[in-house]
Amino acid sequence: MTSPHFSSGDLIADRRADYARMFAESGEFAEAQELMEQALEQVPGWAAGWFRLAEYAEKSGRKEAAAAALEKVVALDPSDIFGASLKLAVLGMAKAPAAPPMHYVERLFDDYADRFDTALVERLDYTVPQTLAKLVRKHSGEDAHFGLVADIGCGTGLFGVEFRNNAGRLEGFDLSTGMLAKAEEKAVYDHLAQADLSLPAEDSGLFGDLPEARADLVSAADVLMYLGDLGQVFASVTRLAKPGSLFAFSVEDGGDGEAPVLRPSLRYAHPEAFIRRRMAETGFDLVALEKSVIRQDGGQPVHGLLFLARRSHRRRAKSHRLHASGDALYNDKNHRRSAMDGDKRRFGFWNPTPTRHTPLEDAQGLFASSMIAALGLALMSSAGLVASGTAGVAFILHYLTGVSFGIYYTVVNIPFYILALKRLGWSFTIKTVLAVTMTSIITEFQPQFVRIESIDPMWTAVLAGILLGFGLLGLYRHRASLGGVGVLAVYLQERFGIRAGLVQLAFDLFVLIAAFAVAAPFIVLCSVVGAVVLNLFLTVNHRADRYIAM
Repeated sequence: MTSPHFSSGDLIADRRADYARMFAESGEFAEAQELMEQALEQVPGWAAGWFRLAEYAEKSGRKEAAAAALEKVVALDPSDIFGASLKLAVLGMAKAPAAPPMHYVERLFDDYADRFDTALVERLDYTVPQTLAKLVRKHSGEDAHFGLVADIGCGTGLFGVEFRNNAGRLEGFDLSTGMLAKAEEKAVYDHLAQADLSLPAEDSGLFGDLPEARADLVSAADVLMYLGDLGQVFASVTRLAKPGSLFAFSVEDGGDGEAPVLRPSLRYAHPEAFIRRRMAETGFDLVALEKSVIRQDGGQPVHGLLFLARRSHRRRAKSHRLHASGDALYNDKNHRRSAMDGDKRRFGFWNPTPTRHTPLEDAQGLFASSMIAALGLALMSSAGLVASGTAGVAFILHYLTGVSFGIYYTVVNIPFYILALKRLGWSFTIKTVLAVTMTSIITEFQPQFVRIESIDPMWTAVLAGILLGFGLLGLYRHRASLGGVGVLAVYLQERFGIRAGLVQLAFDLFVLIAAFAVAAPFIVLCSVVGAVVLNLFLTVNHRADRYIAM
């Protein structure tokens, strides 16, 4: 592959090229062209020189000479690192390729990476990451939380910065290693990898050891204009996104046409009708569409379209099953899965589309769950069992030091409330505080209404574990908890996919082992049984792939 650096390796040729550049900077393009021709007589195999000659010829009005020079570039550098095939199409001398040469795109952004943020945001009024994030929140809620967000074409990570607090796990993919290095510096992504979106899904780099159908939201901010007909992109997103998940993306507005248009900027503009057709072919339903000025270019506004689409469960036409990637086997398997999902919907087993709980639903959910949890705590107290979680830590510290249980319980929970506020948002934190308060109040007054005369400790451990499991499960499904390690459990599940029940179980076993220092062995043993029952209940039932309301 020809080096992208503008040097021929010949001192005389390089000197003449420098003189040509000076003439061009003065607007004397005919003289610049003549000097570049002299330089190329010395080094006829210099692809970068031929590309520079094409530029001077075009600006001096010699379109045919420019085209001839560009054809020479393509012949010398088949990988087309300079994008000569795109320039030929813009000049009307060749058909626009379905996708730009990826070596050209990779080099373009590698060279641009260090100044990308400053050039686009500060000088060109680039706003796509902010407006796209606002579009998602507008339709999903300001506190909407997505377990896994895949940011394809992440660039330097501008969308990741905007959306970090709404994502449990944030993955970023880009063709340019220079851009990925800048994204890594922002420290907002959980996973970064190189990917070529012009390739079939299995070769793109979006998967590797990562599973398909894993993303709750796929974002593509200001990347599709470098990808032409978008066939491979939509096929890949279909395999990346979960059923019912969202796809948020932007394109340059291609007007009223039916096909992408290659502009002099060497970016593709996509008509709305074309995008709608691609969505229909690959199983996406339009949720929202906004028109916006996405940047300035040469002092002129660049108009764009911002789409929010949802991956549908409906079976699509044969054209979708045999998409451009040719991966018929994958699509047949996908349709069998969709048919199974349809059966689940018919029999009421599963709602595949994420919906938001209303405030009334949250209120009844928090109250009912707190009532059930308080009953479980009352049973444990009646049998003299040791509490688990941070309550167990506070209990042990209380017996060891004599300091009030309430003080320890408050202090121990502070780090977890800070974590909840920073990583899970105000909504989760407020609902958790409400749930803890209600549970405390109900537990305080419950003995006036429920009196337990005699109960077996081991039976109580099993029953109380199940009741507490139901209570916590209800809170988790309304994005709340009873504080303490429950906050950490929800956070780790949403960000890393570690089941909440396993986190709670590990913490509780540690606490209950420590409880041997302050309680009778049989009581601790029963408490361990209760903790195991509680956390196995959560492990089996609290799974993000089985419940996706928000």
